Amino acid sequence: MKRPLRLALAVLACVALVAPASVERAAGPAALAAIAPHRTVAAVAPQRLVTAAQQPEATGLEARIAREALPPRRGNMFEARSWAPPPKAVAPPKPVAPALPFVFLGRMDGGEEASVFLRRGKATVVAREGEALEGAWRLESIGDHQLVFTYLPLEQQVTLPYPR
Repeated sequence: MKRPLRLALAVLACVALVAPASVERAAGPAALAAIAPHRTVAAVAPQRLVTAAQQPEATGLEARIAREALPPRRGNMFEARSWAPPPKAVAPPKPVAPALPFVFLGRMDGGEEASVFLRRGKATVVAREGEALEGAWRLESIGDHQLVFTYLPLEQQVTLPYPR
């Protein structure tokens, strides 16, 4: 083919593509239906917005096709996605007894029961095995090198080592 013939065919193809759109803008869809028997995308798109599920006569297969054709939008479509598995849920940590508020001062062995002298702040406390101290602590046992306390709200045992 010669160059002028190719140019003429390209111009005719462009005019054929632009002509239906310009006629529709000028005269409206009714004029386009009279000129072009085929349906354009612009004429079909508004019909797809009304699904068969919304129409009362649509049942069975038609309703299912209509529901699957336009899925509902959920979430953020621009959200970052990853193939990595989701992070595992971390269990909250178990509550732990607070640090002992007592400091060992001394021990007194006399008679059947041993007693210990403890300091809490500026106060001195004398305790024996099985006694509750300040309502939150109980002295469970007095050993040779350690005291065993129980934190009553959590029932956890805490030891206080001391030199002999």
